[in-house]
Amino acid sequence: MSSLHPLDGELNLPPEQYSHTLSERVASASALNGFNQTVEIIKKTTAAQIAKRQVEEIALSSACDFDEFYQAQQAKSQPDEETGEILVISVEGKGVVLTSSPP
Repeated sequence: MSSLHPLDGELNLPPEQYSHTLSERVASASALNGFNQTVEIIKKTTAAQIAKRQVEEIALSSACDFDEFYQAQQAKSQPDEETGEILVISVEGKGVVLTSSPP
């Protein structure tokens, strides 16, 4: 029995056991919560049983290209143009209160 299935390559399956969607949920939840809380959140929202160690591994693999991503973004950004002086105006919009004079 061979584990090579050529059609699986067309499905864009992740090399890990977990789907892209589940990995994304784990990464999002672990960014906001602890790993134990992430296990509970995933269990409640997807009914998937993931151990804490797998949650840690998924979160770590999700952040593996963090530095390269931001370096690429900085390389793409254009330097700010030099501008002249900045003029700041402060205006009060209340106006003058008018009262009617007695006759």
